[in-house]
Amino acid sequence: MQAHSFLSLSWAYNPGAMKKSPPPDDNYIDLARELLKIGGEVAKLKASVQVLKAGLATLMNPGQPAIALKQLESSEQVVLAADPKQPERQQAADVVDAVQAWKKRGVHEPDS
Repeated sequence: MQAHSFLSLSWAYNPGAMKKSPPPDDNYIDLARELLKIGGEVAKLKASVQVLKAGLATLMNPGQPAIALKQLESSEQVVLAADPKQPERQQAADVVDAVQAWKKRGVHEPDS
């Protein structure tokens, strides 16, 4: 028992025993930056998918691409409904949206 208490005390009073990590605020700011980058990439992907859907709709029904686009969107909803990971993806999207809103309100970054 005494060895255990001695080890606990030596660890508690030895500032070099633990590696110092950056303040939590820096970690949150880094995370927010990464999430914003991911959000930007997701926006690019969404735009690319929209362009592809428009092109495919034109090929599917050149005379009425709007009808073909509705068919594509209907098929998309069926596939998304069958995806078991959809709730997790939506949760991640909500986090990205929250971080973007936080960034718009103003994030106070520490001076470097």
